Amino acid sequence: VVLSFGLATIIKSIVENRIASKITDEHQEIIIISGRVGFMLTLAIGLTIALAIAGINITALLAALGFGLSFGLQDTIANFVAGLTLLATRPFGLGDWIKVNGQSGKVEEIRTRFSILKTYDGLRLIVPNAILFKSIVISSTSNSMRRITIPVYCRYYANIEDVKKICLNEVKKEPKIFLEPKPRVIVGSLEDSYITLRVRCWVGTKSGWVKIKSNLAMAIQNRLQEVGYDA
Repeated sequence: VVLSFGLATIIKSIVENRIASKITDEHQEIIIISGRVGFMLTLAIGLTIALAIAGINITALLAALGFGLSFGLQDTIANFVAGLTLLATRPFGLGDWIKVNGQSGKVEEIRTRFSILKTYDGLRLIVPNAILFKSIVISSTSNSMRRITIPVYCRYYANIEDVKKICLNEVKKEPKIFLEPKPRVIVGSLEDSYITLRVRCWVGTKSGWVKIKSNLAMAIQNRLQEVGYDA
């Protein structure tokens, strides 16, 4: 049995190394799946041979084991299968930012039974793979670009068209904001003492969009203050 585990570990390492030399970093999931499959197959064959040498009735043992697994290891098996499915289908990948059940984080690892996310404040979030497989998952970085929305507030005496031009001029000054799709400024709501507008534009998902959004909001606010339009 010990030799089976040792040999399975060696086979896993060999398979991962050989596949890693033939694929790019974008397909790390293939390496993980191949290594795990190689490990499980080698372990299964080794244990079968060991039990046969020991004279144990493999058929009866498998029947008893299957009965026990159906009751005691349902969650473990579900998480294992879900983990392999996530790696194979790639609804999101390693390094993507996702949100599941109200929790957000960067996918650091997809292990056999659970996945590890790193939250914005540096915490490690451990999520069972079955939950990731069954739940609605929002991925912030699977697409190459994302839209950001910035609220802008101005007084009623302000010329709305001028405010829109100011916003778009500040947008064009930011080199990381795409000009296609075209940035837009729309009226959001009419409050008691001010008007809310919304600036909508597109940026690359991995271009540091949080910082871009913050810088653009400050630039628009400062410009509106200069002309006396800010609320």
